[in-house]
Amino acid sequence: MISNLIFSSNNFKKYTWFEVKCEKASEKLNRKESYHIDNEKINILNHIDSDNKWESRNNIILPLVSPSLEELMDRYEKDKTSLGIIKPQLIDFVVDDKPTEDEKDMIRYTQKTLYNEEIKPVDKIPFIFRYSFKCNANNCKGHKIMCEDWELLESWRKFRVKYGLDQAKQKIRERFFNYMKTRDLYFYMGMYSRYPTWLIIGLYYPPKRQIKPLTDF
Repeated sequence: MISNLIFSSNNFKKYTWFEVKCEKASEKLNRKESYHIDNEKINILNHIDSDNKWESRNNIILPLVSPSLEELMDRYEKDKTSLGIIKPQLIDFVVDDKPTEDEKDMIRYTQKTLYNEEIKPVDKIPFIFRYSFKCNANNCKGHKIMCEDWELLESWRKFRVKYGLDQAKQKIRERFFNYMKTRDLYFYMGMYSRYPTWLIIGLYYPPKRQIKPLTDF
Protein backbone atom coordinates (compact mmCIF):
# COMPACT_ATOMS: atom_id res chain seq x y z
CA MET A 1 0.00 0.00 0.00
CA ILE A 2 1.45 3.38 -1.01
CA SER A 3 0.35 6.57 0.73
CA ASN A 4 1.37 9.47 -1.55
CA LEU A 5 2.42 8.87 -5.16
CA ILE A 6 2.33 10.69 -8.47
CA PHE A 7 1.93 8.53 -11.54
CA SER A 8 2.38 10.29 -14.87
CA SER A 9 -0.73 12.44 -15.53
CA ASN A 10 -2.89 10.37 -13.18
CA ASN A 11 -2.85 10.72 -9.42
CA PHE A 12 -2.89 7.88 -6.98
CA LYS A 13 -5.05 8.69 -4.00
CA LYS A 14 -3.91 8.07 -0.47
CA TYR A 15 -4.39 4.47 0.65
CA THR A 16 -4.53 2.87 -2.76
CA TRP A 17 -3.73 -0.84 -2.98
CA PHE A 18 -1.89 -2.04 -6.04
CA GLU A 19 0.27 -4.89 -7.26
CA VAL A 20 3.62 -4.10 -8.78
CA LYS A 21 6.70 -5.91 -10.01
CA CYS A 22 9.80 -4.64 -8.23
CA GLU A 23 13.39 -5.44 -7.41
CA LYS A 24 15.60 -4.66 -4.44
CA ALA A 25 17.41 -1.35 -4.74
CA SER A 26 21.15 -1.17 -4.34
CA GLU A 27 22.00 1.70 -2.03
CA LYS A 28 24.45 2.84 0.63
CA LEU A 29 22.18 2.23 3.64
CA ASN A 30 20.73 -1.03 2.33
CA ARG A 31 17.31 -0.13 3.73
CA LYS A 32 15.09 -3.20 3.93
CA GLU A 33 12.05 -1.59 2.31
CA SER A 34 13.87 0.16 -0.57
CA TYR A 35 12.83 -1.19 -3.98
CA HIS A 36 12.80 -0.10 -7.62
CA ILE A 37 9.38 -0.38 -9.29
CA ASP A 38 8.76 -1.73 -12.78
CA ASN A 39 6.60 0.97 -14.35
CA GLU A 40 5.15 -1.49 -16.86
CA LYS A 41 3.79 -3.80 -14.16
CA ILE A 42 1.36 -1.76 -12.06
CA ASN A 43 -2.10 -3.12 -11.30
CA ILE A 44 -4.39 -0.91 -9.20
CA LEU A 45 -6.58 -3.06 -6.97
CA ASN A 46 -8.61 -0.94 -4.58
CA HIS A 47 -8.88 2.36 -2.72
CA ILE A 48 -9.86 2.78 0.93
CA ASP A 49 -11.68 6.08 1.40
CA SER A 50 -11.77 7.72 4.80
CA ASP A 51 -15.47 8.63 4.67
CA ASN A 52 -17.17 6.15 6.99
CA LYS A 53 -14.27 3.74 6.42
CA TRP A 54 -11.71 4.75 9.00
CA GLU A 55 -12.23 1.39 10.65
CA SER A 56 -11.18 -0.35 7.44
CA ARG A 57 -7.98 1.66 7.43
CA ASN A 58 -7.46 1.08 11.14
CA ASN A 59 -7.67 -2.67 10.63
CA ILE A 60 -4.71 -2.43 8.28
CA ILE A 61 -2.63 0.32 9.87
CA LEU A 62 -2.94 -0.08 13.63
CA PRO A 63 -1.59 -3.66 13.87
CA LEU A 64 1.65 -2.26 12.37
CA VAL A 65 2.22 0.29 15.15
CA SER A 66 5.58 -0.04 16.91
CA PRO A 67 5.89 0.80 20.62
CA SER A 68 8.43 3.59 20.04
CA LEU A 69 10.92 5.20 17.73
CA GLU A 70 13.59 3.63 19.90
CA GLU A 71 12.36 0.21 18.83
CA LEU A 72 12.52 1.21 15.17
CA MET A 73 16.09 2.38 15.73
CA ASP A 74 16.95 -1.00 17.22
CA ARG A 75 15.31 -2.81 14.32
CA TYR A 76 17.35 -0.79 11.83
CA GLU A 77 20.53 -1.88 13.57
CA LYS A 78 19.40 -5.51 13.47
CA ASP A 79 17.85 -5.89 10.02
CA LYS A 80 17.91 -2.44 8.29
CA THR A 81 14.21 -1.73 8.90
CA SER A 82 13.61 1.79 7.59
CA LEU A 83 9.83 2.24 7.77
CA GLY A 84 7.40 2.12 10.66
CA ILE A 85 4.51 3.77 12.44
CA ILE A 86 4.43 5.03 16.03
CA LYS A 87 1.97 6.67 18.41
CA PRO A 88 3.39 10.01 19.64
CA GLN A 89 2.61 12.03 22.74
CA LEU A 90 2.64 15.52 21.22
CA ILE A 91 4.60 18.24 22.97
CA ASP A 92 5.00 20.98 20.36
CA PHE A 93 5.03 21.87 16.66
CA VAL A 94 7.56 24.37 15.31
CA VAL A 95 8.01 26.22 12.02
CA ASP A 96 11.76 26.89 11.90
CA ASP A 97 13.44 29.14 9.33
CA LYS A 98 16.94 28.05 10.39
CA PRO A 99 17.38 24.42 9.36
CA THR A 100 20.59 22.60 10.20
CA GLU A 101 22.99 21.74 7.38
CA ASP A 102 21.74 18.15 7.39
CA GLU A 103 18.12 19.31 7.23
CA LYS A 104 18.87 21.63 4.30
CA ASP A 105 20.01 18.56 2.41
CA MET A 106 16.75 16.77 3.21
CA ILE A 107 14.32 19.49 2.08
CA ARG A 108 12.40 18.31 -0.96
CA TYR A 109 12.32 21.00 -3.62
CA THR A 110 11.06 18.86 -6.51
CA GLN A 111 8.45 16.18 -6.84
CA LYS A 112 9.04 12.91 -8.66
CA THR A 113 6.77 10.45 -10.39
CA LEU A 114 6.37 6.88 -9.25
CA TYR A 115 9.12 6.08 -11.75
CA ASN A 116 11.57 8.50 -10.12
CA GLU A 117 11.21 11.03 -12.96
CA GLU A 118 11.33 14.69 -11.95
CA ILE A 119 8.29 16.76 -12.83
CA LYS A 120 7.56 20.47 -12.53
CA PRO A 121 9.51 21.89 -9.58
CA VAL A 122 7.33 22.96 -6.68
CA ASP A 123 7.78 26.19 -4.74
CA LYS A 124 10.71 25.98 -2.37
CA ILE A 125 9.78 26.02 1.29
CA PRO A 126 12.66 27.63 3.25
CA PHE A 127 11.28 26.33 6.53
CA ILE A 128 11.54 23.14 8.53
CA PHE A 129 8.42 21.74 10.21
CA ARG A 130 9.25 19.81 13.38
CA TYR A 131 7.24 17.88 15.92
CA SER A 132 8.41 17.55 19.48
CA PHE A 133 7.04 14.41 21.09
CA LYS A 134 7.66 11.48 23.36
CA CYS A 135 7.08 7.83 22.60
CA ASN A 136 5.06 5.44 24.70
CA ALA A 137 8.20 3.88 26.14
CA ASN A 138 9.89 4.25 29.50
CA ASN A 139 13.30 4.84 27.93
CA CYS A 140 12.12 7.66 25.62
CA LYS A 141 13.83 10.97 26.39
CA GLY A 142 11.84 12.86 23.76
CA HIS A 143 12.37 13.68 20.10
CA LYS A 144 12.35 16.70 17.79
CA ILE A 145 11.83 15.29 14.30
CA MET A 146 11.49 16.96 10.91
CA CYS A 147 8.11 16.33 9.25
CA GLU A 148 7.84 15.90 5.47
CA ASP A 149 4.16 14.97 5.31
CA TRP A 150 2.85 15.77 1.83
CA GLU A 151 -0.42 17.23 3.12
CA LEU A 152 1.45 19.53 5.51
CA LEU A 153 3.74 20.87 2.79
CA GLU A 154 0.89 21.47 0.35
CA SER A 155 -1.17 23.15 3.08
CA TRP A 156 1.72 25.49 3.79
CA ARG A 157 1.96 26.51 0.14
CA LYS A 158 -1.75 27.29 0.04
CA PHE A 159 -1.79 29.11 3.40
CA ARG A 160 1.27 31.19 2.44
CA VAL A 161 -0.48 32.52 -0.65
CA LYS A 162 -3.87 32.98 0.98
CA TYR A 163 -2.89 34.46 4.36
CA GLY A 164 0.67 35.77 4.12
CA LEU A 165 3.67 34.58 6.08
CA ASP A 166 2.79 35.35 9.69
CA GLN A 167 -0.82 34.18 9.53
CA ALA A 168 0.22 31.10 7.54
CA LYS A 169 2.42 30.04 10.46
CA GLN A 170 -0.58 30.39 12.78
CA LYS A 171 -2.90 28.50 10.43
CA ILE A 172 -0.45 25.66 9.92
CA ARG A 173 -0.04 25.27 13.67
CA GLU A 174 -3.81 25.26 14.18
CA ARG A 175 -4.20 22.51 11.59
CA PHE A 176 -1.22 20.32 12.36
CA PHE A 177 -0.89 20.77 16.12
CA ASN A 178 -4.13 21.96 17.70
CA TYR A 179 -6.35 19.91 15.40
CA MET A 180 -4.11 16.85 15.54
CA LYS A 181 -4.41 16.80 19.33
CA THR A 182 -8.14 16.18 18.86
CA ARG A 183 -7.44 13.14 16.64
CA ASP A 184 -5.94 9.72 17.21
CA LEU A 185 -2.60 10.73 15.71
CA TYR A 186 0.16 8.41 14.47
CA PHE A 187 3.42 9.16 12.68
CA TYR A 188 4.64 7.26 9.65
CA MET A 189 8.41 7.14 10.14
CA GLY A 190 10.97 6.66 7.39
CA MET A 191 14.71 6.80 7.15
CA TYR A 192 16.41 9.35 4.92
CA SER A 193 18.11 7.73 1.94
CA ARG A 194 21.59 9.17 2.34
CA TYR A 195 22.31 8.61 6.03
CA PRO A 196 20.46 6.97 8.93
CA THR A 197 18.26 9.82 10.09
CA TRP A 198 14.58 9.21 10.87
CA LEU A 199 11.95 11.57 9.45
CA ILE A 200 8.19 11.86 9.90
CA ILE A 201 7.08 11.07 6.35
CA GLY A 202 3.32 11.02 6.92
CA LEU A 203 0.51 11.51 9.40
CA TYR A 204 -2.32 9.10 10.14
CA TYR A 205 -5.10 10.72 12.15
CA PRO A 206 -8.41 8.85 12.41
CA PRO A 207 -11.04 10.14 14.83
CA LYS A 208 -10.55 9.22 18.44
CA ARG A 209 -12.55 6.12 19.13
CA GLN A 210 -15.47 6.60 21.46
CA ILE A 211 -15.55 4.43 24.57
CA LYS A 212 -19.07 3.25 25.14
CA PRO A 213 -20.26 3.57 28.73
CA LEU A 214 -21.17 0.44 30.59
CA THR A 215 -24.87 -0.30 30.60
CA ASP A 216 -26.53 -0.45 33.98
CA PHE A 217 -28.40 -3.68 34.65
